[in-house]
Amino acid sequence: MKHIISALIFGLACGSVSAHELTPTYPEFRPSFMDGISVTSLELYNAREEIEFYRISVYTENWNRIPFATKNSTIRILHNQRQIFDVYIKDSDLDKVEYICTDSRNLQNGDSTTITSRVCSRVR
Repeated sequence: MKHIISALIFGLACGSVSAHELTPTYPEFRPSFMDGISVTSLELYNAREEIEFYRISVYTENWNRIPFATKNSTIRILHNQRQIFDVYIKDSDLDKVEYICTDSRNLQNGDSTTITSRVCSRVR
């Protein structure tokens, strides 16, 4: 009985945790309108009431940053809102791309930020 009660308490505590969502889980790149550049589209959903800003980043399998382009590398999304964004990568870097991530940003003291969560989609 003690284990059942512990499991219920743990389940209720974990059930209230919310984060942001990034889809698709496995994005695919396609040729863009620019020669030598490929693009993929992702959708970000903000399930966190206390967070409004998310920073986009692209990494190799060893978590080294890869240069990319997007309309805004930090985007503002209000609670329970969705936003679609495009990520552009040079074709010469496509074989290195492993993860596209979004980090939630919590404003501290008006201008500095801290990362509170990271969600990634895996390219390959």
